[in-house]
Amino acid sequence: MSLTPSSAGSFQLTPDEVHSWCASLDVPPETSARLYATLTPDERTRSARFQFERDQQRFIVARGVLRDLLGRYLQIQPGKISFVYNAFGKPDLGPEFANRLKFNLSHSAGLALIAIATASDVGVDLEYIRAQSDYADIARRFFSAAEVDYLIALGHRDALLLP
Repeated sequence: MSLTPSSAGSFQLTPDEVHSWCASLDVPPETSARLYATLTPDERTRSARFQFERDQQRFIVARGVLRDLLGRYLQIQPGKISFVYNAFGKPDLGPEFANRLKFNLSHSAGLALIAIATASDVGVDLEYIRAQSDYADIARRFFSAAEVDYLIALGHRDALLLP
């Protein structure tokens, strides 16, 4: 998903719908700068706490895209959206929005997944799965020699598909 000023517009949700959005977090610098401008001072401070620039940028883009989407649904500028946080740090829209939308954001590696609904709480989860290159070493610790030989003969990709 790429939201740009040229794709400006509002989005509508009915009570029985959930909209899900997937966004790349690795964007050009001008897109990141545009999204950074919509963040609150607190969100900017939070982004600066990340040790690596790539993680800073991905936080900025995830929050900026979330703000952009919520702004389109609420028909308000993204920078005017306020959040409140529960005891676990999960954001919700500020009280001035009177529970008009429920949302959830998950991000992993270079992707973000956002769900938005009106009538009920929503949740999404996104997890990057890394290739396990040491599967043969792990198998040697727990399986018989014959089982290890069989796994190695199958190759890495096929071994993951074993019942």
